[in-house]
Amino acid sequence: MGQLLAYADEIDLNPPPGGWMTGFAARVSPSAGTHDPLMARAVLLDDGSQRVVIVSCDLLGWAPDAAREMRRRIGDSAGAPAENVLIGCTHTHSGPACMPLRGVMGYVDEGWLAAAQSRIVDLVGSLAARLVRARLRWAV
Repeated sequence: MGQLLAYADEIDLNPPPGGWMTGFAARVSPSAGTHDPLMARAVLLDDGSQRVVIVSCDLLGWAPDAAREMRRRIGDSAGAPAENVLIGCTHTHSGPACMPLRGVMGYVDEGWLAAAQSRIVDLVGSLAARLVRARLRWAV
């Protein structure tokens, strides 16, 4: 194992106002605006023999096929195998519809979703050129 290199960054996923939100069946109208930014945060770790990517998104979640495709695309952009890519979501019920659900909870803006996914892939791809020496520490 070589020297640990790492870099982290974030982007605002910036859903458009008027889009459908997800995860609350009693909500019957689209969003009126943005209260707080919805972020995607990523870290790339490289020990000289392997790369690992961790991504966290302020979204309800990803459909399984979308998550699988995102891991593949992120891995390709970062030079990491898809199995070394972890994508998690904060499971917010106040974000844009990002996967098909029933009724108004699942009216996905496919254009926004595709753009958000591409921006996440680009974010991770940009980390590889900015890796710096890092130390891993932990405490109990």
